[in-house]
Amino acid sequence: MAENSPTSRILENDALFTNIQENTKHSETLAFATEPVLASLANILGYLEDRLPQNLPNSVREYKFLDIEIKYGLLQVTEALTFFHYSCKLIHRNLCPQSVIINKRGTWKLAGLEFAERCNESDLMSPVPCQPFTSKLPKMGQPDLDFTAPEVQATSTCSPLSDMFSLGMLICAVFNNGRPLIDANHSTTNYNKQLELYMKMSGDDRKDNRLRSCAMYQLENNIQDLMEKVPHHLQEPLQSLLQTDPWKRPNAQNFSMIKYFSDPSVHALQYLDVIQMKDTTHKSHFYHSLKASLPGIPKVRHSLLFFSLLIFPSFDVNEVTISGVREFASLTQRESHFDET
Repeated sequence: MAENSPTSRILENDALFTNIQENTKHSETLAFATEPVLASLANILGYLEDRLPQNLPNSVREYKFLDIEIKYGLLQVTEALTFFHYSCKLIHRNLCPQSVIINKRGTWKLAGLEFAERCNESDLMSPVPCQPFTSKLPKMGQPDLDFTAPEVQATSTCSPLSDMFSLGMLICAVFNNGRPLIDANHSTTNYNKQLELYMKMSGDDRKDNRLRSCAMYQLENNIQDLMEKVPHHLQEPLQSLLQTDPWKRPNAQNFSMIKYFSDPSVHALQYLDVIQMKDTTHKSHFYHSLKASLPGIPKVRHSLLFFSLLIFPSFDVNEVTISGVREFASLTQRESHFDET
């Protein structure tokens, strides 16, 4: 990323993928060190594997998300967008599986900030001019067309609500074995045709059988199959993200408050991310209620949890701490048994 880019000043935020060492530039290469990484979301979903063969370790190829990992991961991406839109006053413009990095702790981080645009200064959600995808420029130097909002291609404008459409397409890919709802193959013609079918299918025209082509039937079947895989409390919010009218989409703040994310295990994971910033009283309350949430916490977080239990400083809540350690040890033993079998 260029040093004078609008995002260079915010790269240290916890919601975003972090460089831990300054870039080292050479005539033909650019090297940099980052926080420890498991993979990108695209790697795990197998997105783009047919276009760009990748030498991935089996641990990544065979990785399967737990439901709670997906739920918390999508919330982390949504919260990153909230920070990006409201605190930084920036539009990401390239939210897709390649721009979501999963670190070794299992945290989903927002990356790929090279296409960011500044928001409208007078009205945050109002559109600003931007460059649409075009065949005249190298495809690797442009946002992923499959996840691009309709208004970007139609009017050469974008807003934070354009990122919300991209979030909807990202969710579709997560629950659709990595396949996007639109597969344009870098062709604006294909993109426009598929989007037009989607608009007809989701509007009043869907009731007119004269307009229902074979391609439209196929798209409708694909969407119906997809929705069957999407959790119930996420289906309606997902459909609102995919509205072709930007003003009908929820903003990142509102989307983060949907019922789908209201889960005790998610709240426990959120607390674990900031536990060292909490005082003794808050920690005591958390550990007291931990037993109910512990089975839903992915194993990747257990090392963090165990460490926090061991360094818990308050003598007054020692009994609660020991109870948490015992429950953790019991769960770990059960998981080890299942792994061996």
